[in-house]
Amino acid sequence: MEKKKKTLDDRAEELKGILKALIKAGRTREGLILLENNWHLFPADVEIYSIAGVIYSYQMRIKEAKEIILKGLKHDPNNFDLLYNIGYICELQEDYFNAWNYYQKAKKNIETPDQSEDLDLAMKTLGKKIKNRK
Repeated sequence: MEKKKKTLDDRAEELKGILKALIKAGRTREGLILLENNWHLFPADVEIYSIAGVIYSYQMRIKEAKEIILKGLKHDPNNFDLLYNIGYICELQEDYFNAWNYYQKAKKNIETPDQSEDLDLAMKTLGKKIKNRK
């Protein structure tokens, strides 16, 4: 049984790597098909909710992106990637108040310098949008 679990975990990690590569290459349609066919390998993997949200948002399927990210946040309400991504989704929807709030929550959960840089840029961009809206 332990060997089977290890094999499933290895397969799940391999698929996440493939999904990230497909996103980076702009092949989100292929990524979505792969994800949907293998969702059973990720029963409570928070990272996969983030990956799915990114795929949906790249396809401008904003409603689905928001729903899947919010599901992920139920599993881990302090996950930086999910908070950042839901902030971005709110920003796309011009819901700047909630975008700012999610970015602020993400700021409290930064784990890497790259996350800090990405968030700083997003918040500067959002700040300009808010300023220009007035």
